[in-house]
Amino acid sequence: MKKLLYMASFLALVFTSCDPMEDAYDEVDAANAQKVIDAKFFSDKTVIETGYTLTEEDYALSSNETVSSYKNFSGSATVADYLPEILTNKKLYGEAGVEYTVNYNFYRGYSDAFAGYKMKHEVSQAEYDVVNDVVKTLGAYTSNFSASSQIPTLLEAAVSNPVKGDVLRIEALQASKSIDAIKYLVMGADEYTVIIDAVKADDAKKHLVEAKYGTSEYYYGANSYNKNYDARTSKWAAYDAYKNMAENDLKDLIYDRMVESMILVLKNKYPDATIQDASGNEITYVVKYDVYDGSASTKYLRFKCTAEGDALDFARLGSMYINSVYEFYAYDGTSWGVEDTVYRLTSDDYDAMGTDSGYPGKYNNFSTSDEPAHYLPVWLNNTYKYEEDGATKIVAYILYHNAGDKELLASEYTFSKEKGWYLTPTTVVGSSLVAYKDKTWLFVPPIKFVVSEKAATVTFTLSSDDYAFVGNSQYGNFDEDEAVVLEKLAKIIKNNYEVAVGDVYAVTYKYYNGSVNDVTVILEAVEDI
Repeated sequence: MKKLLYMASFLALVFTSCDPMEDAYDEVDAANAQKVIDAKFFSDKTVIETGYTLTEEDYALSSNETVSSYKNFSGSATVADYLPEILTNKKLYGEAGVEYTVNYNFYRGYSDAFAGYKMKHEVSQAEYDVVNDVVKTLGAYTSNFSASSQIPTLLEAAVSNPVKGDVLRIEALQASKSIDAIKYLVMGADEYTVIIDAVKADDAKKHLVEAKYGTSEYYYGANSYNKNYDARTSKWAAYDAYKNMAENDLKDLIYDRMVESMILVLKNKYPDATIQDASGNEITYVVKYDVYDGSASTKYLRFKCTAEGDALDFARLGSMYINSVYEFYAYDGTSWGVEDTVYRLTSDDYDAMGTDSGYPGKYNNFSTSDEPAHYLPVWLNNTYKYEEDGATKIVAYILYHNAGDKELLASEYTFSKEKGWYLTPTTVVGSSLVAYKDKTWLFVPPIKFVVSEKAATVTFTLSSDDYAFVGNSQYGNFDEDEAVVLEKLAKIIKNNYEVAVGDVYAVTYKYYNGSVNDVTVILEAVEDI
Protein backbone atom coordinates (compact mmCIF):
# COMPACT_ATOMS: atom_id res chain seq x y z
CA MET A 1 0.00 0.00 0.00
CA LYS A 2 2.87 2.32 0.91
CA LYS A 3 4.51 1.64 -2.43
CA LEU A 4 1.34 2.59 -4.18
CA LEU A 5 1.15 5.84 -2.25
CA TYR A 6 4.80 6.65 -3.04
CA MET A 7 4.24 5.92 -6.70
CA ALA A 8 1.13 8.09 -6.79
CA SER A 9 3.02 10.92 -5.15
CA PHE A 10 5.88 10.54 -7.60
CA LEU A 11 3.56 10.61 -10.57
CA ALA A 12 1.78 13.63 -9.19
CA LEU A 13 5.13 15.37 -8.84
CA VAL A 14 6.10 14.49 -12.41
CA PHE A 15 2.88 15.79 -13.93
CA THR A 16 2.66 18.96 -11.86
CA SER A 17 6.29 20.05 -12.15
CA CYS A 18 7.11 22.87 -14.71
CA ASP A 19 9.59 22.56 -17.52
CA PRO A 20 12.23 25.20 -16.67
CA MET A 21 12.48 26.12 -20.40
CA GLU A 22 8.73 26.59 -20.87
CA ASP A 23 8.74 30.39 -20.36
CA ALA A 24 11.65 30.76 -22.76
CA TYR A 25 9.81 28.69 -25.33
CA ASP A 26 6.75 30.90 -24.91
CA GLU A 27 8.83 34.02 -25.43
CA VAL A 28 10.36 32.57 -28.56
CA ASP A 29 6.94 31.57 -29.86
CA ALA A 30 5.58 35.04 -29.14
CA ALA A 31 8.56 36.65 -30.82
CA ASN A 32 8.20 34.44 -33.85
CA ALA A 33 4.48 35.15 -34.01
CA GLN A 34 5.18 38.88 -33.82
CA LYS A 35 7.74 38.55 -36.61
CA VAL A 36 5.12 36.88 -38.77
CA ILE A 37 2.62 39.64 -37.98
CA ASP A 38 5.21 42.33 -38.70
CA ALA A 39 6.30 40.69 -41.93
CA LYS A 40 2.72 40.58 -43.12
CA PHE A 41 2.12 44.20 -42.04
CA PHE A 42 5.18 45.56 -43.85
CA SER A 43 4.92 43.29 -46.88
CA ASP A 44 3.04 45.84 -49.01
CA LYS A 45 4.76 48.96 -47.66
CA THR A 46 7.79 50.96 -48.73
CA VAL A 47 10.38 52.37 -46.36
CA ILE A 48 11.35 56.03 -46.50
CA GLU A 49 15.12 56.16 -46.83
CA THR A 50 15.88 59.82 -46.13
CA GLY A 51 12.82 61.97 -46.78
CA TYR A 52 9.82 62.33 -49.06
CA THR A 53 8.08 64.90 -51.27
CA LEU A 54 4.33 64.55 -51.77
CA THR A 55 3.20 64.12 -55.37
CA GLU A 56 0.03 65.63 -56.84
CA GLU A 57 -1.61 62.21 -56.57
CA ASP A 58 -0.73 61.81 -52.88
CA TYR A 59 -3.10 64.58 -51.75
CA ALA A 60 -6.06 62.49 -52.94
CA LEU A 61 -5.25 60.09 -50.07
CA SER A 62 -6.37 62.68 -47.52
CA SER A 63 -9.76 62.46 -45.85
CA ASN A 64 -9.96 66.25 -45.94
CA GLU A 65 -11.82 67.49 -49.00
CA THR A 66 -9.89 70.76 -49.15
CA VAL A 67 -6.53 68.98 -49.09
CA SER A 68 -7.56 66.46 -51.73
CA SER A 69 -9.20 69.07 -53.99
CA TYR A 70 -6.64 71.87 -53.83
CA LYS A 71 -3.60 69.60 -53.34
CA ASN A 72 -2.17 71.57 -50.45
CA PHE A 73 -2.35 72.09 -46.71
CA SER A 74 -3.39 75.36 -45.11
CA GLY A 75 -4.04 77.05 -41.81
CA SER A 76 -7.44 75.37 -41.60
CA ALA A 77 -6.44 72.00 -43.09
CA THR A 78 -3.21 71.62 -41.16
CA VAL A 79 -0.12 69.59 -41.88
CA ALA A 80 -0.23 68.19 -38.35
CA ASP A 81 -3.74 66.81 -38.84
CA TYR A 82 -3.54 65.44 -42.37
CA LEU A 83 0.07 64.69 -43.37
CA PRO A 84 0.41 61.53 -41.23
CA GLU A 85 -2.68 59.91 -42.76
CA ILE A 86 -1.41 60.54 -46.30
CA LEU A 87 1.86 58.77 -45.48
CA THR A 88 -0.10 55.92 -43.91
CA ASN A 89 -2.47 55.61 -46.85
CA LYS A 90 0.51 55.81 -49.19
CA LYS A 91 1.78 52.68 -47.37
CA LEU A 92 5.08 54.21 -46.37
CA TYR A 93 6.94 53.41 -43.17
CA GLY A 94 10.12 54.50 -41.42
CA GLU A 95 12.65 53.39 -38.86
CA ALA A 96 11.96 53.97 -35.17
CA GLY A 97 13.86 56.91 -33.68
CA VAL A 98 14.41 58.59 -37.05
CA GLU A 99 12.80 61.91 -37.99
CA TYR A 100 12.04 62.37 -41.67
CA THR A 101 11.58 65.59 -43.62
CA VAL A 102 8.50 65.63 -45.85
CA ASN A 103 7.98 68.38 -48.43
CA TYR A 104 4.50 69.50 -49.50
CA ASN A 105 2.44 72.36 -50.90
CA PHE A 106 1.22 74.87 -48.32
CA TYR A 107 -1.39 77.54 -49.01
CA ARG A 108 -0.29 80.61 -47.10
CA GLY A 109 -2.74 83.02 -48.74
CA TYR A 110 -2.03 86.65 -49.56
CA SER A 111 0.48 88.78 -47.70
CA ASP A 112 -0.82 91.04 -44.93
CA ALA A 113 -0.04 94.09 -47.05
CA PHE A 114 -2.00 92.77 -50.03
CA ALA A 115 -4.87 90.79 -48.50
CA GLY A 116 -7.25 93.75 -48.35
CA TYR A 117 -6.96 94.35 -52.09
CA LYS A 118 -8.49 90.89 -52.63
CA MET A 119 -11.25 91.32 -50.03
CA LYS A 120 -14.42 92.41 -51.80
CA HIS A 121 -17.40 94.17 -50.30
CA GLU A 122 -20.30 94.12 -52.73
CA VAL A 123 -22.92 96.71 -51.85
CA SER A 124 -26.12 94.89 -50.87
CA GLN A 125 -29.71 95.84 -51.57
CA ALA A 126 -30.15 96.62 -47.88
CA GLU A 127 -27.28 99.12 -48.14
CA TYR A 128 -28.87 100.79 -51.16
CA ASP A 129 -32.20 100.91 -49.31
CA VAL A 130 -30.97 103.31 -46.61
CA VAL A 131 -29.83 106.02 -49.08
CA ASN A 132 -33.18 107.18 -50.54
CA ASP A 133 -36.20 105.85 -52.44
CA VAL A 134 -34.59 106.31 -55.87
CA VAL A 135 -31.43 104.40 -55.00
CA LYS A 136 -33.54 101.79 -53.20
CA THR A 137 -35.80 101.33 -56.25
CA LEU A 138 -32.93 101.06 -58.74
CA GLY A 139 -30.66 99.01 -56.52
CA ALA A 140 -27.92 101.37 -57.70
CA TYR A 141 -26.41 104.73 -56.85
CA THR A 142 -27.22 107.74 -59.06
CA SER A 143 -25.17 110.70 -60.21
CA ASN A 144 -26.66 112.92 -57.49
CA PHE A 145 -26.14 110.19 -54.84
CA SER A 146 -22.96 108.69 -56.18
CA ALA A 147 -21.06 105.65 -54.95
CA SER A 148 -18.03 107.77 -54.03
CA SER A 149 -20.14 110.03 -51.82
CA GLN A 150 -22.01 107.20 -50.08
CA ILE A 151 -19.48 104.39 -49.59
CA PRO A 152 -17.41 105.97 -46.77
CA THR A 153 -20.58 106.17 -44.65
CA LEU A 154 -21.55 102.66 -45.71
CA LEU A 155 -18.19 101.26 -44.58
CA GLU A 156 -18.44 102.94 -41.20
CA ALA A 157 -21.55 100.85 -40.59
CA ALA A 158 -20.39 97.70 -42.37
CA VAL A 159 -16.89 97.25 -40.90
CA SER A 160 -16.56 96.82 -37.15
CA ASN A 161 -13.31 97.74 -35.40
CA PRO A 162 -11.30 98.73 -38.49
CA VAL A 163 -7.56 99.15 -38.07
CA LYS A 164 -5.50 101.88 -39.69
CA GLY A 165 -4.30 100.62 -43.06
CA ASP A 166 -7.22 98.25 -43.65
CA VAL A 167 -8.14 98.05 -47.34
CA LEU A 168 -11.30 96.80 -49.06
CA ARG A 169 -12.25 96.52 -52.71
CA ILE A 170 -15.76 97.88 -53.18
CA GLU A 171 -18.11 96.77 -55.93
CA ALA A 172 -21.26 98.82 -56.47
CA LEU A 173 -23.82 99.63 -59.15
CA GLN A 174 -23.92 103.19 -60.43
CA ALA A 175 -26.55 104.76 -62.67
CA SER A 176 -25.31 107.34 -65.15
CA LYS A 177 -28.01 109.97 -64.50
CA SER A 178 -29.36 112.13 -61.68
CA ILE A 179 -32.90 111.24 -60.63
CA ASP A 180 -34.98 113.01 -57.96
CA ALA A 181 -38.13 110.88 -58.10
CA ILE A 182 -38.72 107.58 -59.88
CA LYS A 183 -41.17 105.06 -61.26
CA TYR A 184 -39.38 101.91 -62.33
CA LEU A 185 -40.80 99.52 -64.93
CA VAL A 186 -39.12 96.19 -65.68
CA MET A 187 -40.34 94.77 -68.96
CA GLY A 188 -41.54 91.19 -68.52
CA ALA A 189 -43.85 88.76 -70.29
CA ASP A 190 -46.96 90.74 -69.31
CA GLU A 191 -45.56 94.01 -70.67
CA TYR A 192 -44.53 92.46 -74.00
CA THR A 193 -47.99 90.84 -74.22
CA VAL A 194 -49.59 94.29 -73.91
CA ILE A 195 -47.62 95.34 -77.01
CA ILE A 196 -48.43 92.17 -78.97
CA ASP A 197 -52.15 92.47 -78.13
CA ALA A 198 -52.13 96.05 -79.39
CA VAL A 199 -50.62 94.91 -82.70
CA LYS A 200 -53.13 92.05 -83.01
CA ALA A 201 -55.97 94.51 -82.49
CA ASP A 202 -54.79 96.83 -85.25
CA ASP A 203 -55.89 95.67 -88.73
CA ALA A 204 -53.05 97.59 -90.34
CA LYS A 205 -50.41 95.86 -88.19
CA LYS A 206 -51.72 92.42 -87.25
CA HIS A 207 -50.10 90.77 -90.27
CA LEU A 208 -46.76 91.45 -88.55
CA VAL A 209 -47.61 89.07 -85.70
CA GLU A 210 -45.74 85.79 -86.07
CA ALA A 211 -48.41 83.31 -87.10
CA LYS A 212 -47.14 80.06 -85.55
CA TYR A 213 -47.22 80.93 -81.84
CA GLY A 214 -48.49 84.50 -81.71
CA THR A 215 -45.89 85.44 -79.04
CA SER A 216 -43.85 87.84 -81.18
CA GLU A 217 -44.48 90.63 -83.66
CA TYR A 218 -42.41 92.78 -85.97
CA TYR A 219 -44.08 96.13 -85.83
CA TYR A 220 -42.40 96.91 -82.50
CA GLY A 221 -40.29 93.76 -82.22
CA ALA A 222 -41.86 92.53 -78.96
CA ASN A 223 -41.44 88.87 -77.94
CA SER A 224 -43.42 87.77 -74.89
CA TYR A 225 -41.94 84.26 -74.84
CA ASN A 226 -38.31 85.43 -74.70
CA LYS A 227 -39.27 88.59 -72.79
CA ASN A 228 -37.27 90.90 -75.03
CA TYR A 229 -37.22 92.95 -78.20
CA ASP A 230 -36.00 91.18 -81.32
CA ALA A 231 -33.79 93.73 -83.07
CA ARG A 232 -32.29 91.40 -85.68
CA THR A 233 -32.57 93.22 -88.98
CA SER A 234 -32.55 89.87 -90.80
CA LYS A 235 -35.82 88.91 -89.09
CA TRP A 236 -37.43 92.27 -89.83
CA ALA A 237 -36.27 92.29 -93.47
CA ALA A 238 -38.23 89.07 -94.04
CA TYR A 239 -41.40 91.22 -94.11
CA ASP A 240 -42.30 93.22 -97.22
CA ALA A 241 -42.63 96.43 -95.21
CA TYR A 242 -38.90 96.46 -94.47
CA LYS A 243 -37.15 94.35 -97.07
CA ASN A 244 -36.04 97.28 -99.21
CA MET A 245 -34.76 99.43 -96.33
CA ALA A 246 -31.06 100.17 -95.86
CA GLU A 247 -29.49 98.45 -92.86
CA ASN A 248 -28.91 101.62 -90.82
CA ASP A 249 -32.36 103.01 -91.65
CA LEU A 250 -33.94 99.78 -90.45
CA LYS A 251 -31.94 99.91 -87.21
CA ASP A 252 -33.15 103.48 -86.59
CA LEU A 253 -36.74 102.41 -87.27
CA ILE A 254 -36.49 99.47 -84.86
CA TYR A 255 -35.20 101.75 -82.10
CA ASP A 256 -37.96 104.35 -82.68
CA ARG A 257 -40.60 101.61 -82.63
CA MET A 258 -39.26 100.25 -79.32
CA VAL A 259 -39.57 103.72 -77.80
CA GLU A 260 -43.10 104.04 -79.16
CA SER A 261 -44.09 100.67 -77.70
CA MET A 262 -42.69 101.56 -74.27
CA ILE A 263 -44.90 104.67 -74.19
CA LEU A 264 -47.81 102.38 -74.98
CA VAL A 265 -46.87 100.16 -72.01
CA LEU A 266 -46.33 103.13 -69.67
CA LYS A 267 -49.83 104.38 -70.41
CA ASN A 268 -51.17 100.90 -69.69
CA LYS A 269 -49.24 100.47 -66.41
CA TYR A 270 -49.53 104.03 -65.08
CA PRO A 271 -52.96 105.35 -66.12
CA ASP A 272 -52.83 107.83 -63.22
CA ALA A 273 -49.28 108.97 -63.91
CA THR A 274 -48.27 112.46 -62.82
CA ILE A 275 -45.57 114.83 -63.93
CA GLN A 276 -44.33 115.50 -60.41
CA ASP A 277 -44.45 113.73 -57.06
CA ALA A 278 -46.04 115.18 -53.92
CA SER A 279 -42.82 117.07 -53.12
CA GLY A 280 -42.73 118.79 -56.50
CA ASN A 281 -39.90 116.67 -57.93
CA GLU A 282 -40.20 115.70 -61.58
CA ILE A 283 -40.74 111.97 -61.84
CA THR A 284 -38.42 110.00 -64.08
CA TYR A 285 -40.03 106.88 -65.51
CA VAL A 286 -37.24 104.35 -66.03
CA VAL A 287 -37.87 101.34 -68.27
CA LYS A 288 -35.56 98.35 -68.07
CA TYR A 289 -35.74 96.08 -71.11
CA ASP A 290 -33.81 93.35 -72.93
CA VAL A 291 -32.78 93.37 -76.57
CA TYR A 292 -31.58 90.57 -78.80
CA ASP A 293 -29.75 91.63 -81.96
CA GLY A 294 -27.57 88.56 -82.31
CA SER A 295 -26.39 88.93 -78.72
CA ALA A 296 -28.43 89.66 -75.61
CA SER A 297 -28.17 92.93 -73.70
CA THR A 298 -30.05 94.78 -71.00
CA LYS A 299 -30.79 98.47 -71.51
CA TYR A 300 -32.50 101.38 -69.78
CA LEU A 301 -34.57 104.25 -71.17
CA ARG A 302 -35.84 107.29 -69.27
CA PHE A 303 -39.20 108.93 -69.89
CA LYS A 304 -41.14 111.79 -68.41
CA CYS A 305 -44.87 112.33 -68.19
CA THR A 306 -45.82 115.24 -70.43
CA ALA A 307 -49.60 115.23 -69.89
CA GLU A 308 -51.87 113.79 -67.21
CA GLY A 309 -55.43 112.50 -67.09
CA ASP A 310 -57.35 111.88 -70.30
CA ALA A 311 -54.52 113.39 -72.36
CA LEU A 312 -51.95 111.16 -70.64
CA ASP A 313 -48.71 111.02 -72.57
CA PHE A 314 -44.99 110.39 -72.15
CA ALA A 315 -41.85 111.53 -73.92
CA ARG A 316 -38.42 109.97 -74.10
CA LEU A 317 -35.71 111.69 -72.04
CA GLY A 318 -32.86 109.48 -73.19
CA SER A 319 -30.92 106.40 -72.33
CA MET A 320 -29.34 105.55 -69.01
CA TYR A 321 -26.65 103.07 -68.02
CA ILE A 322 -26.23 101.11 -64.83
CA ASN A 323 -22.70 99.78 -64.59
CA SER A 324 -20.58 98.10 -61.98
CA VAL A 325 -18.03 100.44 -60.43
CA TYR A 326 -14.99 99.33 -58.48
CA GLU A 327 -12.71 101.14 -56.11
CA PHE A 328 -10.22 100.48 -53.30
CA TYR A 329 -11.00 102.12 -49.97
CA ALA A 330 -8.59 102.42 -47.05
CA TYR A 331 -9.09 103.28 -43.39
CA ASP A 332 -6.74 106.03 -42.20
CA GLY A 333 -7.44 105.53 -38.51
CA THR A 334 -10.36 107.96 -38.50
CA SER A 335 -12.44 107.45 -41.64
CA TRP A 336 -12.68 105.54 -44.90
CA GLY A 337 -11.56 107.08 -48.16
CA VAL A 338 -10.34 106.12 -51.63
CA GLU A 339 -7.00 104.31 -51.34
CA ASP A 340 -4.38 106.46 -53.06
CA THR A 341 -1.03 104.82 -52.28
CA VAL A 342 -1.21 101.71 -54.48
CA TYR A 343 0.39 102.15 -57.89
CA ARG A 344 -2.25 102.43 -60.62
CA LEU A 345 -1.21 101.87 -64.21
CA THR A 346 -1.34 105.04 -66.28
CA SER A 347 -2.14 105.48 -69.96
CA ASP A 348 1.60 105.66 -70.64
CA ASP A 349 2.12 102.38 -68.76
CA TYR A 350 -0.46 100.59 -70.90
CA ASP A 351 1.03 102.14 -74.04
CA ALA A 352 4.45 100.76 -73.10
CA MET A 353 2.93 97.28 -73.37
CA GLY A 354 1.79 97.86 -76.97
CA THR A 355 -0.81 100.07 -78.62
CA ASP A 356 -1.89 97.92 -81.56
CA SER A 357 -5.11 95.94 -81.59
CA GLY A 358 -4.88 93.09 -79.10
CA TYR A 359 -2.49 94.96 -76.80
CA PRO A 360 -3.28 96.71 -73.48
CA GLY A 361 -2.40 100.19 -74.80
CA LYS A 362 -5.19 100.04 -77.39
CA TYR A 363 -7.92 100.68 -74.78
CA ASN A 364 -5.82 101.19 -71.63
CA ASN A 365 -6.93 97.98 -70.00
CA PHE A 366 -6.29 94.26 -69.88
CA SER A 367 -8.80 91.66 -71.00
CA THR A 368 -9.30 87.90 -71.06
CA SER A 369 -7.15 87.80 -74.20
CA ASP A 370 -4.56 90.33 -72.92
CA GLU A 371 -4.01 88.91 -69.47
CA PRO A 372 -2.15 91.02 -66.89
CA ALA A 373 0.01 88.07 -65.81
CA HIS A 374 1.52 88.07 -69.31
CA TYR A 375 2.42 91.76 -69.43
CA LEU A 376 3.01 92.96 -65.87
CA PRO A 377 6.22 91.00 -65.11
CA VAL A 378 7.83 92.37 -68.29
CA TRP A 379 6.67 95.91 -67.52
CA LEU A 380 7.93 95.67 -63.93
CA ASN A 381 11.31 94.31 -65.06
CA ASN A 382 11.68 97.25 -67.45
CA THR A 383 10.45 99.84 -64.95
CA TYR A 384 11.89 98.65 -61.62
CA LYS A 385 15.19 96.97 -62.49
CA TYR A 386 17.28 97.56 -59.40
CA GLU A 387 15.25 96.34 -56.43
CA GLU A 388 16.42 94.33 -53.44
CA ASP A 389 15.75 90.61 -53.22
CA GLY A 390 12.29 90.04 -51.74
CA ALA A 391 10.97 93.52 -52.58
CA THR A 392 7.25 93.54 -53.34
CA LYS A 393 5.00 95.84 -55.32
CA ILE A 394 1.22 96.04 -55.59
CA VAL A 395 -0.05 97.15 -58.99
CA ALA A 396 -3.66 98.15 -59.71
CA TYR A 397 -5.09 97.88 -63.22
CA ILE A 398 -8.31 97.68 -65.23
CA LEU A 399 -9.60 94.35 -66.55
CA TYR A 400 -12.24 94.46 -69.27
CA HIS A 401 -14.88 91.73 -69.23
CA ASN A 402 -16.80 90.60 -72.30
CA ALA A 403 -20.02 91.69 -70.61
CA GLY A 404 -18.75 95.29 -70.78
CA ASP A 405 -17.67 95.83 -67.18
CA LYS A 406 -14.26 97.34 -66.50
CA GLU A 407 -13.14 95.92 -63.20
CA LEU A 408 -10.47 97.45 -60.97
CA LEU A 409 -8.12 94.74 -59.70
CA ALA A 410 -4.66 94.50 -58.17
CA SER A 411 -1.83 91.98 -58.09
CA GLU A 412 1.21 91.66 -55.87
CA TYR A 413 4.62 90.91 -57.37
CA THR A 414 7.91 89.94 -55.71
CA PHE A 415 11.41 90.71 -56.97
CA SER A 416 14.23 88.19 -57.19
CA LYS A 417 17.68 89.10 -58.50
CA GLU A 418 17.80 85.68 -60.05
CA LYS A 419 14.49 85.69 -61.95
CA GLY A 420 13.20 89.25 -61.78
CA TRP A 421 9.59 90.15 -60.93
CA TYR A 422 7.10 87.32 -60.48
CA LEU A 423 3.55 87.04 -59.20
CA THR A 424 3.73 86.55 -55.43
CA PRO A 425 2.60 82.96 -54.87
CA THR A 426 -0.14 82.09 -52.43
CA THR A 427 1.02 78.48 -52.33
CA VAL A 428 4.61 77.67 -51.38
CA VAL A 429 6.67 74.56 -50.70
CA GLY A 430 6.76 73.71 -47.01
CA SER A 431 8.49 70.98 -45.05
CA SER A 432 7.85 69.27 -41.72
CA LEU A 433 9.34 66.52 -39.62
CA VAL A 434 7.50 63.24 -39.06
CA ALA A 435 8.42 60.13 -37.07
CA TYR A 436 7.26 56.53 -37.28
CA LYS A 437 6.23 54.91 -33.98
CA ASP A 438 4.22 51.77 -33.25
CA LYS A 439 3.40 51.42 -36.95
CA THR A 440 1.94 54.92 -36.98
CA TRP A 441 3.16 58.17 -38.47
CA LEU A 442 3.39 61.08 -36.05
CA PHE A 443 3.76 64.77 -36.81
CA VAL A 444 6.81 66.29 -35.12
CA PRO A 445 5.92 69.82 -33.98
CA PRO A 446 8.20 72.62 -35.27
CA ILE A 447 9.66 73.12 -31.80
CA LYS A 448 13.24 73.06 -30.62
CA PHE A 449 14.65 72.71 -27.12
CA VAL A 450 17.14 74.98 -25.40
CA VAL A 451 18.92 74.47 -22.11
CA SER A 452 17.11 76.51 -19.48
CA GLU A 453 17.19 77.44 -15.81
CA LYS A 454 13.41 77.74 -15.53
CA ALA A 455 11.33 75.61 -13.17
CA ALA A 456 10.34 72.34 -14.78
CA THR A 457 6.72 71.69 -15.71
CA VAL A 458 7.46 68.01 -16.44
CA THR A 459 10.05 65.78 -14.73
CA PHE A 460 10.97 62.29 -15.91
CA THR A 461 13.78 59.75 -16.10
CA LEU A 462 14.60 57.93 -19.32
CA SER A 463 13.40 54.35 -19.58
CA SER A 464 14.90 51.47 -21.55
CA ASP A 465 12.27 52.14 -24.26
CA ASP A 466 13.46 55.74 -24.51
CA TYR A 467 17.07 54.66 -25.08
CA ALA A 468 15.90 52.12 -27.65
CA PHE A 469 13.87 54.77 -29.46
CA VAL A 470 17.03 56.74 -30.29
CA GLY A 471 19.31 53.75 -30.92
CA ASN A 472 21.02 53.45 -27.50
CA SER A 473 19.37 50.25 -26.30
CA GLN A 474 22.53 48.14 -25.99
CA TYR A 475 23.90 49.81 -22.86
CA GLY A 476 20.93 51.94 -21.82
CA ASN A 477 22.94 55.15 -21.62
CA PHE A 478 24.52 57.89 -23.70
CA ASP A 479 28.21 58.36 -24.47
CA GLU A 480 27.97 60.85 -27.35
CA ASP A 481 28.85 64.55 -27.46
CA GLU A 482 26.50 66.91 -25.62
CA ALA A 483 24.93 68.26 -28.84
CA VAL A 484 24.04 64.72 -29.97
CA VAL A 485 22.61 63.87 -26.54
CA LEU A 486 20.44 67.00 -26.55
CA GLU A 487 19.16 66.15 -30.03
CA LYS A 488 18.20 62.65 -28.90
CA LEU A 489 16.53 63.97 -25.75
CA ALA A 490 14.46 66.32 -27.94
CA LYS A 491 13.28 63.35 -30.04
CA ILE A 492 12.35 61.39 -26.89
CA ILE A 493 10.39 64.31 -25.43
CA LYS A 494 8.46 64.84 -28.68
CA ASN A 495 7.77 61.11 -28.82
CA ASN A 496 6.47 60.91 -25.24
CA TYR A 497 4.58 64.19 -24.82
CA GLU A 498 2.25 66.62 -26.58
CA VAL A 499 4.79 69.42 -26.55
CA ALA A 500 3.81 73.08 -26.52
CA VAL A 501 5.93 76.20 -26.59
CA GLY A 502 6.82 77.16 -23.01
CA ASP A 503 6.90 73.61 -21.62
CA VAL A 504 9.97 72.95 -19.49
CA TYR A 505 11.29 69.40 -19.04
CA ALA A 506 13.70 68.15 -16.36
CA VAL A 507 15.17 64.99 -17.91
CA THR A 508 17.39 62.58 -16.04
CA TYR A 509 19.51 60.18 -18.09
CA LYS A 510 22.53 57.94 -17.70
CA TYR A 511 25.79 59.09 -19.21
CA TYR A 512 28.95 57.02 -19.65
CA ASN A 513 32.27 58.76 -19.37
CA GLY A 514 34.51 56.03 -18.00
CA SER A 515 31.74 55.25 -15.54
CA VAL A 516 27.96 55.59 -15.65
CA ASN A 517 26.44 58.57 -13.86
CA ASP A 518 23.00 60.12 -13.68
CA VAL A 519 22.73 63.53 -15.34
CA THR A 520 19.76 65.90 -15.20
CA VAL A 521 19.25 68.63 -17.77
CA ILE A 522 16.43 71.20 -18.01
CA LEU A 523 15.14 71.80 -21.54
CA GLU A 524 12.62 74.46 -22.56
CA ALA A 525 10.43 74.11 -25.66
CA VAL A 526 10.65 77.20 -27.86
CA GLU A 527 9.35 78.00 -31.33
CA ASP A 528 11.69 76.81 -34.06
CA ILE A 529 11.59 79.80 -36.39
